Amino acid sequence: MNTAEFKTMREVMGLTSQNVADALGVNVRTARRWEHYGSPPPPSSAVNWITTLWEEYLEKVATILAGAKELAEKSPTQGVLLSRYVSDAAARAAGESDMTAWQYGALMGIIKFNLNLMDLKCSVGWYPVKEAGL
Repeated sequence: MNTAEFKTMREVMGLTSQNVADALGVNVRTARRWEHYGSPPPPSSAVNWITTLWEEYLEKVATILAGAKELAEKSPTQGVLLSRYVSDAAARAAGESDMTAWQYGALMGIIKFNLNLMDLKCSVGWYPVKEAGL
């Protein structure tokens, strides 16, 4: 895997260089170096980690997209409302223990993008703050 692909995968999943560094136990500057043009490719440990995460992410995208598509098709005039969390606390309160609010926001962007490609109506709104206990 080259540096551009590594960086693209990280950004699409809503991860920061600090997330990468923390997960792999390296300095953030090291993680950033794995993404620079002209740098050597990331080490196999980093490639394996991000590839595993990517595969899990793809499964999550497919599952959410299938459900959202079904809802949007049932209500073509109203469409489907995708939720985005106001904070990491709201995400945890909703059961999203494996993603930050930022990562979930990136995921909802991918879902909206795909629904729009299928000409299905959807919108994105904030997860109800009151229900999140915030």
